[in-house]
Amino acid sequence: VAVIFDPAQDHVESRDIPCNNWLHFIHRDGQLNVHVAVRSNDIIWGLSGINAFEWGFLLELMAHWLGLEVGTLTFSTTSAHIYERHWDRAKEIAQAPRHDLDPYAGSHSVQTVAFSTAWEDLDAVLDEWWNLEGQIRTGEADIARLDAFPDPLFRSYLCMLRVFWAAKRDPQQDLSDLLAPLAGTDLGLATVEYLRRSVRTDYIAAIVYSTRDHSDLFLGASPRASLAMMKMAKAIAAMSGRDFVTPDDIRYVSFPVLNHRIILTPEREMEGYEVREVIDGIVAKIEVPR
Repeated sequence: VAVIFDPAQDHVESRDIPCNNWLHFIHRDGQLNVHVAVRSNDIIWGLSGINAFEWGFLLELMAHWLGLEVGTLTFSTTSAHIYERHWDRAKEIAQAPRHDLDPYAGSHSVQTVAFSTAWEDLDAVLDEWWNLEGQIRTGEADIARLDAFPDPLFRSYLCMLRVFWAAKRDPQQDLSDLLAPLAGTDLGLATVEYLRRSVRTDYIAAIVYSTRDHSDLFLGASPRASLAMMKMAKAIAAMSGRDFVTPDDIRYVSFPVLNHRIILTPEREMEGYEVREVIDGIVAKIEVPR
């Protein structure tokens, strides 16, 4: 049992009280399982944003070092919640077709990249990993060192980070060569799924949300507008020969998606305003994700 919450240090006035309290590792039938007790969990950011990954990753490491198969990861949460700022995103997830959420749908030969570092080598491997991660972040990675990285899982994570930072620096560039080392793997599929949504969903949400408190609008767009905008942007991307959406795709479809979903205030209508002017103004003010 690993205890995370320490009353002597954590029972204080703070907005950063540990949400995860303890981990219980248990060996059953050749598998290592872990049970996580959680005080309070934000479903969008806490559970799906970090907790499922961090404890799943730790489970994989521990199972490897103990010579066991990876078992189940179970959460027991006292307070599971979604913050108001994430309501639109939660509605989009709930309403989206299953195949849009599952990057593995239709894939029958996906390889799982395995962790292989021995306990006694972990410190040296992590030192090298962090060194390369810093290079990747600045766009100056030593590719030969990356290709020779000894652990397949850590190496794949570095390849994913190369894709992430390359896409962030230039969303329009062709990432095929950077994705090649991840081809046919679970992490490769996860990377492609990220590229298909990544900050694009936040960009769409920002545009749609801006219509709801706009002084020139009597009625703003609903969450369904976000879904429609993403679907149309995906269609534009597909017709352009891409399997991921760019900010230009979103800007292109903003007017046809929003035109019939928003209503000008009577005052603006009498003054001769056009819906397109409002939409163009909203899109122009929102920072383009990179």
